[in-house]
Amino acid sequence: MYLKEIILDGFKSYAHRMVLSGLDPHFNSISGPNGSGKSAILDAICFVLGMTHLQSLRVNGLHELIYKNGQAGVQRASVTLVFDNTDASSSPVGYEDSPEITVTRQVALGGRSKYLVNGHVAQPAKVQNLFHSVQLNVNNPHFLIMQGRITKVIQMKPLELLSMLEEAAGTSMYEAKKTAALRTIEKKQRKVEEINTLLAEEITPSLVKLRDERERFLHWSANNAEIERLRRIVALQAYAQAREHVKQLEQDRAQLVAQIEKHEAEQAQNHEAINALRAESHGAKRSQHDREARQLQQQEKELAALDRELVKERARRDHLRASLTREQAQQTEMIEAQEHLTKTLEQLTARIETFEPQVEKRRLEARAANDKWQTLSEASAFRSRTELITSTRQQLALARTEEETTKIALAGAKSELEKHAKRATAVRALESELAKAEKAVSSVKLQLHELDYDQHGAEKLRKLRQSEEQAVHSLRDQLDRLSARLAAIDFTYQNPEPAFESSRVKGVVARLVQLVHPEYAVAIEITAGSKLFYVIVDNEQTGKLLLERGQLTRRVTMIPLNRIDDKVLEPERVAAARQAGGNLALSLVRFDEALEPAMRYVFGRTLVCDRLDQAKQMAFSEQIRCRTVTKDGDLVDPQGTMTGGSQSAVASLLIQLAELERLRAELQIRERALARTEEDLQNLEQKADQHARLSTELAMKQQAVEAIRERMLAEPLIRYKNEVASLEAQLREQGARRVAAERRLAELDSGADVGAQDLAEAKASAEQLQRLWQDEQAQLARLHQQLESSREELDDVQKRLAQCNETIAQLERDLTEQSNRLEKELEPAYYSQQEALRQRREALSAQAQEHAVRQERLSALASQDEALSLEIKRLRLQLADLDETLANARQQAVALEAEHPNLSCTAGDVSVVDAEEIRRARQQLARLTAENQSLGKRINRRALSLFEKSEQEYQDLMNKKRIIENDKQKIYAAIRSLDEKKRLALEATWQRVNRDLSAIFSTLLPGADARLDRVPESQSMLDGLVLKVAMGNTWKDSLTELSGGQRSLVALSLVLAMLKFKPAPMYILDEIDAALDLSHTQNVGQVIRQSFRDSQFIIVSLKPALFEHANVVFRTKLVQGSSTVTRTVSASRVSTTTTTSSSSSSGQSELHAGPAAAAMDEAVAATTTTTTASA
Repeated sequence: MYLKEIILDGFKSYAHRMVLSGLDPHFNSISGPNGSGKSAILDAICFVLGMTHLQSLRVNGLHELIYKNGQAGVQRASVTLVFDNTDASSSPVGYEDSPEITVTRQVALGGRSKYLVNGHVAQPAKVQNLFHSVQLNVNNPHFLIMQGRITKVIQMKPLELLSMLEEAAGTSMYEAKKTAALRTIEKKQRKVEEINTLLAEEITPSLVKLRDERERFLHWSANNAEIERLRRIVALQAYAQAREHVKQLEQDRAQLVAQIEKHEAEQAQNHEAINALRAESHGAKRSQHDREARQLQQQEKELAALDRELVKERARRDHLRASLTREQAQQTEMIEAQEHLTKTLEQLTARIETFEPQVEKRRLEARAANDKWQTLSEASAFRSRTELITSTRQQLALARTEEETTKIALAGAKSELEKHAKRATAVRALESELAKAEKAVSSVKLQLHELDYDQHGAEKLRKLRQSEEQAVHSLRDQLDRLSARLAAIDFTYQNPEPAFESSRVKGVVARLVQLVHPEYAVAIEITAGSKLFYVIVDNEQTGKLLLERGQLTRRVTMIPLNRIDDKVLEPERVAAARQAGGNLALSLVRFDEALEPAMRYVFGRTLVCDRLDQAKQMAFSEQIRCRTVTKDGDLVDPQGTMTGGSQSAVASLLIQLAELERLRAELQIRERALARTEEDLQNLEQKADQHARLSTELAMKQQAVEAIRERMLAEPLIRYKNEVASLEAQLREQGARRVAAERRLAELDSGADVGAQDLAEAKASAEQLQRLWQDEQAQLARLHQQLESSREELDDVQKRLAQCNETIAQLERDLTEQSNRLEKELEPAYYSQQEALRQRREALSAQAQEHAVRQERLSALASQDEALSLEIKRLRLQLADLDETLANARQQAVALEAEHPNLSCTAGDVSVVDAEEIRRARQQLARLTAENQSLGKRINRRALSLFEKSEQEYQDLMNKKRIIENDKQKIYAAIRSLDEKKRLALEATWQRVNRDLSAIFSTLLPGADARLDRVPESQSMLDGLVLKVAMGNTWKDSLTELSGGQRSLVALSLVLAMLKFKPAPMYILDEIDAALDLSHTQNVGQVIRQSFRDSQFIIVSLKPALFEHANVVFRTKLVQGSSTVTRTVSASRVSTTTTTSSSSSSGQSELHAGPAAAAMDEAVAATTTTTTASA
């Protein structure tokens, strides 16, 4: 079998499909520039042969075998090797009938790999077996010499050369077998040691122990037989005694039965007397007493209900009074605040009224002082009085001129006004329209005034709302904190069934009661105890559902209202307790009437009092004798126990619950106040909307008024009227100026010159008066501001006072109604019921005394009856004990008969047995029994079977040990045989390899010789081999004396000798001539042609001297980044060259692939690349 065709597609530098066909069966050479793809062809062959060491393929991963790592559009790499298999003698196993074998390996992006053999997908193991069967193991190659292998051979140590020779001789399998045999010997030896240890530590001691136990067991069995004989003798004597004992017991029993019958007759007479008294006691009087007692109980229930209602209504009245007191206190505070604000307003108003004239006076004084200063200033501007008088006269003349001019203009305007008098009707219409518009404006202003909208009221209400919200939040926080502390008494559950009504669960007892008197909270808690945490339900079915399917988070106790025992203390005991200063705990709590059975169960059997001495008196009194609790929590029990001590610092649970209810009530009040504030704020916002609408309407109407006025101004008549009015005002002003000028002129005519000191004093006076006027004006403004602020505050107080008055009125009405109901309805009914109850109790007390006399007689008879009953019971107990003893005696006799058959037949002969013999038999029986009891603790009842089993195990182990020793001797003999075979095989291989090494080396380097020698001073070649070289007739001491080329020739000769010793169908050599010159390279080619005629060589070389000896030469080169190959065939030194082309060209290649390659192409195209290559 030889390789005849290689197909590469996308492998390494071969981007396109490349077919290398026509490989020579003997000598092929591959040549080309560096990096052109020479070694890639050898890598492709190794890739198909299944090389697992990727570093040998010069890659780190299978994906790197794809052209440019798959980044150039090539998604997979494929290599196909086509082998000629016409020679069946060298065919792989199982492929003798295939003239051609095609093996393909593909790898896709991601590292997925697969094999195909003759177009069919194959597992990697199958492909490896195919190549191994023809000695092509690529992972342990002796046919593959890659770059650098020759240099490694030169550097090998003696043992490495020996291993190379062993590999060629195939003796490594001997070493493997020897190693396996030694491991087997070690296992056998460990097994022998285990057997020895088992024999020494377990089997032998166990045999000794079991042998002793067997002896004890046999002795114990003999004793048992003797014990059985002695027991029969003793049982015979015991049987006779048992029969005598039975007779005596039967006589005693008859006497006891007679005594019992006598006492029962006496007891029957007592019963008749007792029944007569009971009939009298339970007659009509007792029936009447029972009816009155039931009526008393009913009256007590009614009185208790009235008491609870009365307490509840009184508490409501007290609450109303407290609320009224708080509201009245707030009312008083607001009235005081209102009076204070009113007084403040009056004071501010008075101060303003007093201060305003003073400010006006100060303004006039400042103006006069300023005018004086102006006059003096003007006077000081002139150099003399004459000049000042002249200036004043000029001003006077100017004023008179202006006055005359204004008079002329006024006359002209009046003339024009008369001319436009005919427009008076239109003017009157405009004036009427203006009056209507102004009336509309006044109406809107009136609506705004009546709206009474306070622009600052919204802000005040928001502040009030914020205050209320803070109070609500504070109360809610307190409520949440208190609720969290009391969360432990909450009862949470899941609905146990669909449509479950929550009203069926009433709740926890602690949350369903209210205290009538809070000072008794501790006493009520002690009274209830853990029952405070019981859960009240309507019936037992509800309780069962909750316990089974309610998913409860803690253990609870249910109180079903329809099943609970609601008995309370008898009225007589309760009445006696009240006379002693106590009360029934039930009367100190309020609750819903529907819960009365449960509350009677919790609080109906305990009394509550104030002091400990009262509690002792009631607990130990013969008339009361009831469990009593003091106000401080001390408990006195009629049985004699007393419980008390320091109280807990934590507030009472019921007090906390009451505080919780108080917080809830206060929170409701605050929430209602907040709601009212929200409502007021909403109303104010509505007023704000109305105010904004009216303001807009006012602005529109004012704009209409302005428009009418503009129209009136456009009328000439009105314009001239206005002009006349303006000119008249101007004329008055000019007249005033003229009069002022005349007055100044008169003053100048009569006065003296103005000095600088006068001017300065006038200026200072004017400035001082001006400052005083400004300060007083600012003070007046502050007074007005304080007045406005006080008015706003007064309005707010008045509104709050009005709300407070409404609340007080409502509270007074509610309080009056509540007080009337208490005084006219509840209290009279309660006192009347209480009086009726007292009378009925007195009647019942008299009946109770009569009943007590009858009870004393009954008690005496009952005591006598009880004594008879006790005596009868004692006798019956004696009779029962006697019957039990008699039954035991009879049972003992029966047991002896059952234990010893035919005992009754021989019982009559017991008298013939000597008493001394029976005594000795008993002694011997006791001795043997004691001995067997002692032996019984130490014997092993399985000793016989265990001894036999252990003895058998001992024999089996000894047999195994002998077998193992024999196996060890056989293995040692096999090892010695393997060593001898290995030595002979290595000797033969050594001699032949030496012969071929000498021949090849002398051919490559004429006149030289080489051989493999033993290590110096060693008698066995198994210690290692060294390579010796002779130049001429002189043997070199070391290879370092040789040149680099000579060392390469020696190594190459050794490798070729090894290859010749164990020929393979194909050899792959990669640049083995790298260190050789041309002549030596040519010799290498000649050796390959002459010495390896039956093998196929594929050699990569760059030197023509080597590939000239090849029959076929493949030359590689790079074309546009992809490798291509040309083929040259040598025949009698005449060469013809053809070029292979890729499948991506036009398809016109001079050398086409054969039919096998075409079939392989179809198979590759029809498969996927999902199989992963395995080693």
